[in-house]
Amino acid sequence: MPHTAKETFVFIALALTAGLSEEFIYRGFALGVFSGVFGSSLSGIFLAAVTSSIWFAAAHLYQGRRGVATTFIVGMMFWAVRIWTGNLVPAMMAHVGVDMVAGLCGPPGNSLDRIG
Repeated sequence: MPHTAKETFVFIALALTAGLSEEFIYRGFALGVFSGVFGSSLSGIFLAAVTSSIWFAAAHLYQGRRGVATTFIVGMMFWAVRIWTGNLVPAMMAHVGVDMVAGLCGPPGNSLDRIG
């Protein structure tokens, strides 16, 4: 979590980058690939969403079990936004928003603070 103005600026850049790139990768590319694998039926699309969200959660293993579970659920919510709107941009905006709130309004200490 950021503690200084400089860290806050860097965190905002990180949140923007993560929100845009992760949504492109997991709700854009991966969802498209898995939809091609599982088909375009409702069950195929749902299976593609679950699979891409599992990959998304796995990319957050450094957050521990609770973080992975939370990330999976949030990934499914981003998938729902993506499908509901038919556009990746609202999911990107939601992802950036979630990251900003978590980083700027969350509790000041976390396990990553103890690493460095």
